[in-house]
Amino acid sequence: METFAVYWEPVIKTYGIFERTGLCLVSFQLKPEWIGEMGNCLLSRADSGEGDTILFFARPTRDGMLVIHVLLASESAVSEMLETGSGSSEIMTDVRIDKDVELVYFQGPHFGDRYGIAEAALKALASHDVALTAAISTGASVYLITSKGGSPLIKNALAGVFSAP
Repeated sequence: METFAVYWEPVIKTYGIFERTGLCLVSFQLKPEWIGEMGNCLLSRADSGEGDTILFFARPTRDGMLVIHVLLASESAVSEMLETGSGSSEIMTDVRIDKDVELVYFQGPHFGDRYGIAEAALKALASHDVALTAAISTGASVYLITSKGGSPLIKNALAGVFSAP
């Protein structure tokens, strides 16, 4: 006998919906063979205790490269991050810096055990015509990156779908 259960809430509970503003998003292309070295650089920065690395994520390109995105707490951390990771232009190409981006993030009870959390967020944003720079979903958290001034729009769009204590 197999048991299958689905938990659904009309308004999804969270532990809170949080925002950070004045951030910098650094994006660059990387050959897959450099992922180990770059990963070590990014982890050492994140573990350094300086607190300027908020989030990093990646996506593949059609031509076999990786695009790495690093969300930093301030513009002042950008040059240091680029020096730490680059070593040479062979490692990091097509570097792009988006200044003054904003982050809205949240998690909730049992998000990792339930499907549809990110979909609910993205549908709410689409129905309010909110533009995103990036959307990242882990097992238990959702991170939404937008341009300056976008975080209140995101929070407003999410208010009908998600509740905060």
